[in-house]
Amino acid sequence: MRKSGRCLEILVPELSACVHEINDKNWDKQFGFLQVLSRAEHIGSSAVRFEEYLLDACGIKGQSDGYVSHAAILAHADNGLINSVPILCSDPVFLKGDPSRLMLFDADSIGINKSEADALVSLLNDLFRHDGLNIWYKDPRRWFIEGLNLTTYAGISPTNLTGAPLEPDMASRKALGDLGRIMTEAQMVLHDCEVNRRRLHDGKPPVNSIWLWGAGEHPVVSKPKITAVFANDYFSNACAKFCGLATGGVEDLDLSMVPGGARGLVAIPPKYNLRETSQILQLVIDDAVSSLKSGELFKLIIVSNRNTFLLDRRMLLRFWKRRKSLMRNIMARMDD
Repeated sequence: MRKSGRCLEILVPELSACVHEINDKNWDKQFGFLQVLSRAEHIGSSAVRFEEYLLDACGIKGQSDGYVSHAAILAHADNGLINSVPILCSDPVFLKGDPSRLMLFDADSIGINKSEADALVSLLNDLFRHDGLNIWYKDPRRWFIEGLNLTTYAGISPTNLTGAPLEPDMASRKALGDLGRIMTEAQMVLHDCEVNRRRLHDGKPPVNSIWLWGAGEHPVVSKPKITAVFANDYFSNACAKFCGLATGGVEDLDLSMVPGGARGLVAIPPKYNLRETSQILQLVIDDAVSSLKSGELFKLIIVSNRNTFLLDRRMLLRFWKRRKSLMRNIMARMDD
């Protein structure tokens, strides 16, 4: 890439699934990014995990190159402090059980306001005071717990588990250790509390558990590979804030935030609505292609799970490649 060239990278792990969905439902007239992809140079790549890729791009790593504490990064975004004590996310969730399975729904799905969060957190802090634990929050949907012994249990964000059946095996239960006791005690207190009685009366699902996750090594910042992050999700923006990068929304792609010769990153996390992801992706690619044509952008890189696409202004002049060939290449990589 020439020294003065500005590069934009789009991280969209669900691209292959979106292409599959578009092909199955014949949406290609609405989603013209298939034509853009067909003109790009296609390279097979290794599997991509959204969070790990983002952390690497932002230059964030663990103190000894181990798993990075997501809780520390998110807490820093909320309170502006870098926590030196062990911290975990303890997000409010609704666990819905039936005889055959248990399903989780996060706070975004069930809704929770500040007055409800205040009452529930106060109740839990009264419960755990004898353990030396403290739960706090800035946003009612994101809670944190401090005072735990050092733990390496990373877990999974409830956002990534919403609507999914939970089938914890014995090894996972054992890995929780004392955290399992904390979650169980919280569930007992929350089960019949006043806030949940009121929510049930109003036809809302109860906040009947906390979900502990996000442990890891204290995050440190090395040299970021990017200069700006364009994202709508909180984790991406929290990572950018942690290492002092410029941030912007996905819908407002301001390339002036990316200096010449530098790289910006558009982060589109996995969702459960592929059509919504496709619409966002189309919007971003339309803006990027316009910038390629005007010369404001020198190169576009689209990174998905097992597929990478490289595109510059010259490639936009290529004739349309056969869609079947594009689909075959993408699907072959996705199915590996």
